[in-house]
Amino acid sequence: SLISCLHGIPILLFYNISSITKTCINTNAGYAIYTPIYGTVVLCFIPVIIMLIFGYLTYYNINSIRILTEQQADRQLIRMILSQAISAFITFIPYGINIAYSQITSNISKNSYRLNIESFISMINTLLSYIYYAANCYIFLMSSSRFRRTMTSRILFCFQPNQVIAIQLGIIGTRTISKRTRNL
Repeated sequence: SLISCLHGIPILLFYNISSITKTCINTNAGYAIYTPIYGTVVLCFIPVIIMLIFGYLTYYNINSIRILTEQQADRQLIRMILSQAISAFITFIPYGINIAYSQITSNISKNSYRLNIESFISMINTLLSYIYYAANCYIFLMSSSRFRRTMTSRILFCFQPNQVIAIQLGIIGTRTISKRTRNL
């Protein structure tokens, strides 16, 4: 979106290639403070908070609909929302902490062993954050029997043979339409 593009502009302004390490480093102290805060708040805490708020609003709305309460859809929804929130917390929070740590310690001189450890932890946290998006389907399958039934019927529908029904149509009449063109 436009906000994401605008957010990248300070990177062009405040990052330079270091002549010593030949890596890209931040040259602005204010931006060095802003980046870890942005990483932890926007990428970690806000998605979890939004999920909890809208989960609560959805739960409140379902409780007001009597038919869904009688079908125990509210209990399944609670399990799904709580499972999603826990999954988001487990996957996003370490990622945000890692972003904050790497930004805070970016100006510290590190040996190759420490750089390798930090790179490994960063890769694990990045992979963990990707798991959240794939985990939602499995969370729904584990927490909702209705979702499992629907998913099973949709998958098995693909393996059902086609049923062809023969229908006889009578010919009522034919019309001939001629196309007239003018020569200019």
